[in-house]
Amino acid sequence: MHSRFHPAAKRAAYSLIELSIVLTALAILAGSITIGKSMVHSAQLRSITTEFQRYSSSARAFKEKYNYLPGDMPNANLYWGQSSTVTCPGTSTVASVGTGTCNGNGDGKVWWCSDIGSGIYTCPETFGFWQQLALSHMFIFLNNPGSPNNFGATSNYTGFGISSPTDREPGLNVPASQYASLTWGVANMNLLGTTSNYYYALDYGNFLFFGVPGTALYGSNLLSGEDAALIDSKMDDGKPGSGMVIGGGLPSDGSCAWCGNAAKTNVCTTSASSTDYGGTYRIGNTDQVCFLMFVKAF
Repeated sequence: MHSRFHPAAKRAAYSLIELSIVLTALAILAGSITIGKSMVHSAQLRSITTEFQRYSSSARAFKEKYNYLPGDMPNANLYWGQSSTVTCPGTSTVASVGTGTCNGNGDGKVWWCSDIGSGIYTCPETFGFWQQLALSHMFIFLNNPGSPNNFGATSNYTGFGISSPTDREPGLNVPASQYASLTWGVANMNLLGTTSNYYYALDYGNFLFFGVPGTALYGSNLLSGEDAALIDSKMDDGKPGSGMVIGGGLPSDGSCAWCGNAAKTNVCTTSASSTDYGGTYRIGNTDQVCFLMFVKAF
């Protein structure tokens, strides 16, 4: 018996043209992914501007109708009843109706929270702001409780903190931002004539801010210097210490915002103190070292 030897079939080699096509396709795919991420990030940054405009204009429309800002309204009980869930500051003879709300003090300022003694805080105005906007149907919120993507229903915001008196939770007592997983908040602050390690010495008036859910007041480092500068330039003067968009940062090493480490890599601006209003954003810093506050919004 004779055996035959069959040589293994030679695998055809890829031609240079075929390799070029494959490499070109990979390059296009990689570029598309990069461009896609950039487009998503740009859309998120634009959402901050859109959300601010939506909330500030809604608050002004509310004041035009009711003569008071939401949350600060001293006769809110007459429209929506008194809250049956929390004890409102002061006394009221208005019976609970529906979800109800708490009255504000009518001083034109939407206050954050007040210490009523023994470290106990009450926050009727900062949370009542969002609740009363919703109860008045002056605005349709995104990310409503129980239906995060329902654009057609008004939200029944609680009007109070969730796990603690100062706790912000998206879709429950404050609206969620489309930027990352952040929330919006409102407060009033005047730091003129004071010295602060973190904030410029300014009269912020009633201002809007966005931050992480939880109890942190005002700012949490959320943006790079470049992103903060882009938003500020689009909406305002591009300067962190002036105009309606004010920048700041809370250094992770615990130092003051004007000190930072020797290389200044953990600070948002070039300002040397809380009264150095001519500083600029550190746009070369890609770390999240900045927060923004939208001052005198209404």
